Amino acid sequence: NDNKLLLITSANGQLDVFDTRNWKRMHSWKAHNQVTAAAFHPTEPIIATAGYDRSLKLWAMESTPRILAQESLDETAATLQFDKSGKRLFITRNVDKSLWSVEVKGRISEK
Repeated sequence: NDNKLLLITSANGQLDVFDTRNWKRMHSWKAHNQVTAAAFHPTEPIIATAGYDRSLKLWAMESTPRILAQESLDETAATLQFDKSGKRLFITRNVDKSLWSVEVKGRISEK
């Protein structure tokens, strides 16, 4: 992402992506029953989201967002952050704040 996009999440599971150059809403969709964390991929048009339902999803940002991958988590995620390459996604748990790391290759692989 080129820092021109803003991602807004809501308690009802809605995600909105805005272009900050003109404040136009580019995408809006329901991603989870409740979104707990979200992150832009650093180089690809992909967004990672986590929900209160303990799911982790990777979304392709196309004309209509679509799920690239979906996995179940043991706990609810509190934060998501890609590394600079976008090959790893770091997740902190909501309960004990422990850190997970997953590999991203068009799908999610735990490591």
